[in-house]
Amino acid sequence: MNAFDKHSKNVTAWCERCDQVFDALSTANVHKIETSHSVRIIEFWITKRR
Repeated sequence: MNAFDKHSKNVTAWCERCDQVFDALSTANVHKIETSHSVRIIEFWITKRR
């Protein structure tokens, strides 16, 4: 990344027991608390030119 790149940090998460996929960390945490399932979280950067 350099000064001319626009970037944002995104997250995706999925439940290891029921194979649901989440785009928001808050909904993944709610699912984790309500069902006591384990959720795997991946953070990644999206970059593009200005």
